[in-house]
Amino acid sequence: MRVRLSLRRLRLPAGLLAVGVSAALALPATGAAAAQHGSPPTSQTPLPVRNGSASNLGPYNPAQTIRLAIGLQPPHMAAEEQFLRQIQDKHSPLFHHYLTPAAWTARFGPSAAAQQAVVSWARGAGLTVTHLYPNRLVVDLAGQVGAIEKALGVQINTYRLGTKTFFSNNHDPVLPASVSGIVRSVDGLTSLQQMFPASPTAHEPASPAYVAGPPVANGPHAAANGSRAKLRAAMRASRAKLRASRWREGAHHRRRLRPDGHLQLAGLRLQRAVQPGALL
Repeated sequence: MRVRLSLRRLRLPAGLLAVGVSAALALPATGAAAAQHGSPPTSQTPLPVRNGSASNLGPYNPAQTIRLAIGLQPPHMAAEEQFLRQIQDKHSPLFHHYLTPAAWTARFGPSAAAQQAVVSWARGAGLTVTHLYPNRLVVDLAGQVGAIEKALGVQINTYRLGTKTFFSNNHDPVLPASVSGIVRSVDGLTSLQQMFPASPTAHEPASPAYVAGPPVANGPHAAANGSRAKLRAAMRASRAKLRASRWREGAHHRRRLRPDGHLQLAGLRLQRAVQPGALL
């Protein structure tokens, strides 16, 4: 008996679309910056602090050093999004006309003057600038809690939520007019974990509020040039392995055929020239 087997081919992309842009943090907007740009403000204060579910244990150590990441507002978001659509549109003259990181920063990134304004404000408030990035989207700072409280108009307290103790600002930061339209976010004012592991048995490891050293370090590089020939060969091998697996699985199953002479097995339809009601 001959068996006809039909498999639906899966079309897989040969690679991932990449844009030559340096990565930056995706940070929410502060109330001051959002109001300046006319968009709804996003709170920079943890929800348990805002709704009172976290217990306030009193002021945090004012001499403790912590780190902040100040996110700058991209000044040309509409043009940036339009360009991203164009380089992915096959009918656009800009299709796959990628920019270098430097060209991207010059066209869409915050200006050097905007970055310098944040740096000048931070240093004037007694904070240390620990790192600047070529795309000018983030300014890394460090400073004592007492100085940060004065610079941002907040109070940083110790809170308890369940069994976890953490520090946090008591309300959203308030920025001076010189940088309120430039700064998009202030990250680092709380140590409350914002993401949780999928496993219910996993727990966040304990870590100190501050560790001396550079805020950025290069890890091992894992990129390599791909080979379309190797990709096609791997896909052929994968399909052949799938077919062999399906046949082995079918050999171990003994099922009665339906009255129309078809057998439904592992999501595949097998057609055989046999009488209805026959057994395999």
